[in-house]
Amino acid sequence: MATRDFLYMEKPLSQYMIWAGKPDSMGIFAAVAQYVIYKRGGFGDWSQFAEMFGMPFRELSYDDYDDATRAKLEQAMEDWGAAGYIIKPKGAELTLHDTGGSTSSADVYDLLISKCDAAISKIILGNTLTTEQGEIGSQALGEVHKEAEGEKNEADKLFILSVLNTRLRAVLKRFGFNLQGGEIMYEGLEADWEKLQVKWNVIKEIREEIPVDDDYIYDEFPVPKPDNYEQMKEEMELKRALNAFQTMPENPLEDDHVDAPRGSAVKNRGNGLLNRLKGFFV
Repeated sequence: MATRDFLYMEKPLSQYMIWAGKPDSMGIFAAVAQYVIYKRGGFGDWSQFAEMFGMPFRELSYDDYDDATRAKLEQAMEDWGAAGYIIKPKGAELTLHDTGGSTSSADVYDLLISKCDAAISKIILGNTLTTEQGEIGSQALGEVHKEAEGEKNEADKLFILSVLNTRLRAVLKRFGFNLQGGEIMYEGLEADWEKLQVKWNVIKEIREEIPVDDDYIYDEFPVPKPDNYEQMKEEMELKRALNAFQTMPENPLEDDHVDAPRGSAVKNRGNGLLNRLKGFFV
């Protein structure tokens, strides 16, 4: 039964302690605890099996009611080493029964421990092929599992950040720290630029057909969005327009094979707009 000392979600402990997860959740360690216990017991049984049957087994016999000979045999076996032995009367029989069936007893322990390892890996990492190959392991499957593990790790980091930026900030603020404008962040892994290049090529093709929100691009690529984003975007659009006008022929009507009087109003209007665009960047 919990005492007042362990009620960390109530005052006074809640004033300087933080927690994560659901109130009724016992955490991820509770989910793996049973497999850790099974694995530890499996190692113990396997160790006992190796001690009993891993070394040659010695059998000795003596005449019935010859206790002196039996005692000498026991002393000899104790002095000989740690290998297993049995001392029995000549009239007694010894039979060892193998209960493994089609699988040897040693394989049973190995299989139990391997299954426990796989279950723990799935709970903690979300996969198994990033820690062991297995019988059907391959590079392709390994890459898939590695990517899934990376996504799981990223989700865990975001969850931790959400806890730190809410509950921890509240505790720090309660102790008088000035947190205005501050935010807890973590340094992400180095970007995979080859994959980002492939993604960028796809986005460029999509943008030729349909509009794509610029914020989506900033979210997908490790590029910081400038504070004066709107101003810089307007300048970039004007530069594109200026470059387009600079690459146009002097008489834009020549390509359409339409005769226009020299010095016509069409040419003057184009030059006037061109001069205004140039004046914007001077």
